[in-house]
Amino acid sequence: MIIYLGAKWYMLFVTGGAMGAVFGLFTAGIDPNITGTETPTVQLVAKEMKVRTVSYAKNFAVLGAMFAGTECLIESVCRHIIATLLFF
Repeated sequence: MIIYLGAKWYMLFVTGGAMGAVFGLFTAGIDPNITGTETPTVQLVAKEMKVRTVSYAKNFAVLGAMFAGTECLIESVCRHIIATLLFF
């Protein structure tokens, strides 16, 4: 089954973002990175969790998109080379 470049790229972009959001939320819950001498409030913790979740989601989404783009590029180049060798 052939999955087109755009569909594969989009699927990995979305799933990478979702995985990054889950991982960011998990790491922010384990290790809150709040500096200062004041007692951390719910608002400060929630803001830090949001920042970390969005950051991880962006990074994982870009990583998934780069992986999919590279994979599709290699597949298309190899398919072209194999077709050229077999049919000419």
